[in-house]
Amino acid sequence: MAGENFMGFLAILGFEEVLFFDILKYTMMGIGVLVFITLLFVKAGYGRYANKKWGPQIDNRWGWVLMECVPPILFFVFFLLGIDHTNIALVVFLLIWEIHYVQRAFVYPFLIRGKKRIPMVIVGMGLIFNGLNSYIQGRYLFYLHPNYA
Repeated sequence: MAGENFMGFLAILGFEEVLFFDILKYTMMGIGVLVFITLLFVKAGYGRYANKKWGPQIDNRWGWVLMECVPPILFFVFFLLGIDHTNIALVVFLLIWEIHYVQRAFVYPFLIRGKKRIPMVIVGMGLIFNGLNSYIQGRYLFYLHPNYA
């Protein structure tokens, strides 16, 4: 099954996907705590605090699209790679996620007023976070989870 071979390269390295999943999950939680503490002292370089010291910038709308287009795509791919496409609970989770992120990625950015710009480093960090978060949520729900009734 596709879901079983999805992370096959980890097996070559001697990792089970569940171990990789757990390490990533706890690493993301730790990074969240560090970022929270850091942002008490540093003004993040977007919105009203955007400035040139954060590096090259792009149009805010397209930055949002780039950051937020990853979750609906990856989550749907994980659903397709999953082990149960008929479980109503999983389909509901999929629909809620897709509605939220399609709106966030493809509707909201074009409702933003003004001509603000967003640093590429912020877009890159958002893209990485969204990709890892989509992996954690999607792989757990559609492959690694216990059975949902």
